[in-house]
Amino acid sequence: MSRRTPFPGGYPGAPRPADEAPAGGGHPAPSRLRSMTRSVPAPRRPALAAAVEGLRWKPRQRSVVTARPAVAWLSGSLFIATGLAVILSTYMPSASAERDVLVVRVVNWIAVLSGIGMILLRGRSTRLLPHITTAGGVLLITTALLSSGGGASAVAYAAVYCLAPGYAFMLLPPRSAAAHLVVTIAIGAPALSLESGVGVAEQVVVWAVASLLGAVVGWMAHALQRAEEDQLTSLANRRGLERALYEGIASSGSSRSLTYALIDIDHFKAWNDVHGRAAGDRLLQEAAQAWASVLPEHVTLGRLGADEFGLVMPQTTSARAAEVVARLHAALPVGVTCSAGLAQHEPGESASMLTARAESAVYTAKRDGRARTHEHTGAGPDGREVHEGLLRGEFVVHFQPIVDPRSGATVAAEALVRWRDPQGGLVPPIEFLPDAERSGAIIELGEWVLRTACTAAASWVPQDGQLPYVTVNASGRELQEPTYWRTVRSALADAGLPPERLVLELVESHYDIESLHLVNNLHQIRQLGVRTAMDDFGVGYSSLDRLRRSGVDILKIDKSFTDDICSSDAEAPLVRAILAMAQALGLRVVAEGVETQVQAEWLLANGCHAVQGWYYGRPRAVLQDVPASQERVVSPS
Repeated sequence: MSRRTPFPGGYPGAPRPADEAPAGGGHPAPSRLRSMTRSVPAPRRPALAAAVEGLRWKPRQRSVVTARPAVAWLSGSLFIATGLAVILSTYMPSASAERDVLVVRVVNWIAVLSGIGMILLRGRSTRLLPHITTAGGVLLITTALLSSGGGASAVAYAAVYCLAPGYAFMLLPPRSAAAHLVVTIAIGAPALSLESGVGVAEQVVVWAVASLLGAVVGWMAHALQRAEEDQLTSLANRRGLERALYEGIASSGSSRSLTYALIDIDHFKAWNDVHGRAAGDRLLQEAAQAWASVLPEHVTLGRLGADEFGLVMPQTTSARAAEVVARLHAALPVGVTCSAGLAQHEPGESASMLTARAESAVYTAKRDGRARTHEHTGAGPDGREVHEGLLRGEFVVHFQPIVDPRSGATVAAEALVRWRDPQGGLVPPIEFLPDAERSGAIIELGEWVLRTACTAAASWVPQDGQLPYVTVNASGRELQEPTYWRTVRSALADAGLPPERLVLELVESHYDIESLHLVNNLHQIRQLGVRTAMDDFGVGYSSLDRLRRSGVDILKIDKSFTDDICSSDAEAPLVRAILAMAQALGLRVVAEGVETQVQAEWLLANGCHAVQGWYYGRPRAVLQDVPASQERVVSPS
């Protein structure tokens, strides 16, 4: 459990942190589930030094290949391939009788062994490796050239020089690459002129091709960098950050040497509302400038969108990563804070799972009061088992009918996920959902449930001339995914289900989350024509203002309130109040947990639109009609 730190500073209009209001909704994790995360409060931040304010910031040049181990792989592979090609050529007839085959072979075997060494030692590579590789390659090429015997062999070996500027312009800033091109020509041209049978024409062709190749590769690298650059902050954008993450994971192999961090500016939406979008853009630029100035050379900082940043830290343990992120907290201007989530890559873990764990950690940091760093210490058995269970087909979706108490017709069904454990039967959601959400596995599981439910609903037959709709629970983690609404759109399209036949259920606590992604997802989902329902209404920190702002279409009365209806003349004031409020606001109401005929009759008499509970049917793999004995709980008058 994390320690709270006072909210430092602030600005006019900043909302209270989420932890100042009790969170509502959701299910508590059972005691047997161990927490997989830990929080570290952010340190106090000194103000930015006045000397750096107003200075024009130029972002550090990013390489097309960002991870050092990936650079080592590329460099080593280039040395091995080129060396073996030249060695193979020495066993073939040559136009030059004076070629010193032994020297050429020795030189190129040195190149091959050097390449093997680069690959084997890639975990210890230095940022100077591109410089060393380019310079060393030029020296080896020159040595082989001087032993070529002149003529066509000399020109052929000199053609290998063209690789040097191409390699340099791919991995180095333009000025450094241009310097390597000049050095290559300065060394190679005199060496080539010493060989017999090589004239000015051959020199012009070789160095013109080398220069043009360097220019073309440099242009392509620049175009790729522009495509992966955030226009506002000049940092990497989402595409560039994802590439750096994939490269880092591929290079880390089975080691735990990569850490990924997500950082959100706290209360950024409120900042925009109070100060305007231009001021919000300046804040993002200032944060990017301050952060880039305190980060190590080998990490990649990028902006994912809005106020969300990502940080890929290869060859960095979680403890070292926490120190790096602490610098980011400290570098922000006075009155501005950020929340950060850390996740260290585990062997065999995919990029999506690592990202989900980092997102879970930053979500927890916000929930615990913001202005802090939260570390997700592992995917845990539940996260991995959920993923493996999906691959094995162990999850099933059951449907519980939602009934119109006036006609007895099934108007909808709620999709409820169950885990069919081969050894222990059906596992209830309370046993695996809390930890699946903490681990990030809920993203994959939630999409599977959504698609399965939509496909099933598309095959349902009309009830009293009306096609039932399906309701699917959406977790807070899913709603913070930037592309969640696209997942919903895709699921509807693939299943052929009209949007008006899908309802997404949310709990009240989701509206406490200050997330631009969540707000955008809800907006886009409504634009699709999908309705939303507020589940377990009244259990959490309910307010009329939140209800008004949420834009929900349906209220679901929690079972704890339905349980108050114990007789036909029961008062149940809270249920009456919710029904009256919903009628005034034009919302439909579904009462959950209806288990007796008395409850069903009371709800019908008091104007409840729909009911759900064991009295009408338990969740089943196939949506079934309601038994005739329960179709009409009160005879129509």
